[in-house]
Amino acid sequence: MKKIFLPVAALFAVGASFAQESGTTSEGFKKGDVFLSGNVGYYSRKNDLVKAHTITVMPSAGLFVSDNIVVGASLSYGTQKTENILGMPGTSESKNTHYSGGLFGRYYATPANKFSVFGNISAAYTHRKTENTGSSDRTGNGFSLDAGPGINYFLSSRFSLQTYIGVLYYTSTKTKTTAAENKESEFGIDLNLQQLAFGVVYKL
Repeated sequence: MKKIFLPVAALFAVGASFAQESGTTSEGFKKGDVFLSGNVGYYSRKNDLVKAHTITVMPSAGLFVSDNIVVGASLSYGTQKTENILGMPGTSESKNTHYSGGLFGRYYATPANKFSVFGNISAAYTHRKTENTGSSDRTGNGFSLDAGPGINYFLSSRFSLQTYIGVLYYTSTKTKTTAAENKESEFGIDLNLQQLAFGVVYKL
């Protein structure tokens, strides 16, 4: 089995041209600061049976309403295409697509410092669609709620790296096809530190 994994932490600097320099900018956050952040991920897997390609894009923006508290919004888009190399009838190809939008709140313990620990809570709504060659499509709508700690480290006065170090989550999803409808929920804790994903933060 051959696997390729290429994570990319990308800066969504759409609003960078609107940033105004007012003298020297210190590292850290304070009330009134706005930041843009985001992750872009690509995953490719191939073995003797299937090959799959996954792309995800997750931009977000936040505003410090006080020296420690941030409120913000996030979007997410992902697509995965899987092909059956053997070409078995009815399962030769499938495509999964999801769209998600949500809100988050965050508390930074030491926002004015180069390094800070934060706690994050977020809620999101997601729509998913699965298209299968030779069988009926499946659609789903779901709600998710998660909370967990993270860390932020400033590389310069404008740029910092952040990552989450664990999450407590709950999801509720309702899916349906032309023949059936199903509803399921999931609750759990994810503390897998081997899959840390770092995102870039740009302070306007």
